[in-house]
Amino acid sequence: VMGVTETNVSLQLAVVQIRITPWANVSIDGTSRGGQSLVMDTLIAGTHLLRFERDGYVSLDSTITLRPGEHRRLNIRMLPRNP
Repeated sequence: VMGVTETNVSLQLAVVQIRITPWANVSIDGTSRGGQSLVMDTLIAGTHLLRFERDGYVSLDSTITLRPGEHRRLNIRMLPRNP
């Protein structure tokens, strides 16, 4: 019977770096990361839901799919909500 080893688990990880202009409240898979202008996180490879919110700006939902070992950089620009 084969078990999961630490090496196998580490191969399933990916890094995401998100730059948000201007800053926004960030959540990844429903977990709040607070108000950020730069987020760098190691996630399990696969699909993740990102949400960006800030008063006076249009909220943004995005889905990313990360491959094992991938290092993804995202640039998010928050758009002002019309008055």
